[in-house]
Amino acid sequence: MANERSFMNAVKWSYTANWGQKGLSSLFVVILAGILGPSEFGMVSIAIVYISFLQMFLDQGLMAALIQRKDLHDEHLDAVFWMDQVLAIVLVGISVLLSGWWATKNHAPAAAHLISVLSLDIPLMALVIVQSAILSREMSFKALSICANIPSEPDLSKNVYLVMVDRFIWPSIC
Repeated sequence: MANERSFMNAVKWSYTANWGQKGLSSLFVVILAGILGPSEFGMVSIAIVYISFLQMFLDQGLMAALIQRKDLHDEHLDAVFWMDQVLAIVLVGISVLLSGWWATKNHAPAAAHLISVLSLDIPLMALVIVQSAILSREMSFKALSICANIPSEPDLSKNVYLVMVDRFIWPSIC
């Protein structure tokens, strides 16, 4: 009975993390679409697709390896952490170098500057990979859910604020 309750609790928190992230992301997109015009929203979408594609390369299966490894030592965690950080810096460099090409291919040259700025988020994403693997390994789905959803609230507010401020600042940069 205790195993069944523990399993159901894990499922509940896993769904909370997943649906919470998706719900907050959807809310942000709706707010962003309401604030920006079609052309600006398209430019932001092009940049976000580009950055999301690069972020896929961060994990490389190392998180799954940390979760499944029978004997996990600090050396394993350190190696994956620093490998992810180096990879993140390489991805930022690639992103900045290719941002102009991507923006031109999508007929949105102003997106190049936005992509370069959003690329700075990649190393921040790399910081949480090892910690997420540890929480997953320990089956701490409640903690994972809280970590996945709580930061989204300030991010949502900050991003909406920056979009509103950037409507006045960004045109002078681009």
